[in-house]
Amino acid sequence: MTRAPQPHPDGSVNCPAIAAAGAAAVQALYAENIAAAARLRACYDLYTVCEDEQERRDLAAGYDPEIDLRPEHAVIDPFHIACAEIVAAYGVHNNRARTLLTRARTLITRFPTLVEA
Repeated sequence: MTRAPQPHPDGSVNCPAIAAAGAAAVQALYAENIAAAARLRACYDLYTVCEDEQERRDLAAGYDPEIDLRPEHAVIDPFHIACAEIVAAYGVHNNRARTLLTRARTLITRFPTLVEA
C-alpha cells in the first residue's frame, strides 16, 4: 500500500525526502504488524502441540475421556507448558507469556482472519 504525498504543514511544496521517510515508516509498521501476527500464530501453534501431546499422554496412560471423569495420573496443563516454553524462547516474564498466549488463543479462535495478514 502506497501513501499519497501529503502537503507540508506550512503549505510549502512537498519534500521528496520527507515523503520517502514517511513511506519507509509506514512500511516498517506493516512489517512489524506481520511479525506480530506470525508471533501470535507461533504461540497458538505451540499451545496446540502441547495440548495434543497431553492428550497423547493421557491415552497412553489408559485414560478414556468417555468413561473416566478424572484421570488417575498426573496431568500438567498444556497452557502452563506452553507458557514455560514461551518464557524460555522469548526471555520474558511468566505474566507476559500468559498474556501473549491468551491473546493468541483469543485472536486465532475468535478472529482468525485478523491474524492471517
